[in-house]
Amino acid sequence: MKKYLLVSAIVLQAALLYAQEQPETSRQVVGHGALGPIWSDTASHGVRVSITMNSLAYKLHYENEVNTVDEKGALKDGTSVMVGYAMIKKEGFGAILGGGIQQASFRNQGGYFDGQELGLVKLQADATYGLTPKFYAKAGLNYSVGALKSVSSSESKSVSGIGMQVGAGYQFTHLIGAEVAYQSLNQKNNSEEKKISFEESGAEIGLNLTF
Repeated sequence: MKKYLLVSAIVLQAALLYAQEQPETSRQVVGHGALGPIWSDTASHGVRVSITMNSLAYKLHYENEVNTVDEKGALKDGTSVMVGYAMIKKEGFGAILGGGIQQASFRNQGGYFDGQELGLVKLQADATYGLTPKFYAKAGLNYSVGALKSVSSSESKSVSGIGMQVGAGYQFTHLIGAEVAYQSLNQKNNSEEKKISFEESGAEIGLNLTF
């Protein structure tokens, strides 16, 4: 968790320093958002709300004193809602920081967690790079905490870990944008009583609103 916060702070600080170093003569105020002026050299800047749909495959390894489970499958109805901060530059580096909830359902028929819901709290930090005034690439890290619940047991199994994402986005206006990305989540819980390794990866597509 401390590593994640450190990376987030570095990315944000670098983005803010980059913005401050731009010549004032090349920047004009084109509007105002929740965090102040919107400058002409930014594709999007302000408080950002993202709604995302994803299609993820998973690999699960679980063992305790009685059982050992190795399983692969797919998650369905994957959605996430994130709220945070975005400063996406038309040229050069920017940053996106956020946190929210991601959820999905297991659909591996007969699997250990078949029919159950997976809920995660996720923090995310991305560095962006403006390729054109509206199109940008992004890459970053995520930290997620969640719980797995078996069909045959009421016991919740907590997992957490650091993953990554890489993708691209397009800003239609300062307010509205869209993104596609590849996402990987890697979570573990290695206690004395049990060992869990849970990995999810796949594509996601989302709509972003920036105020």
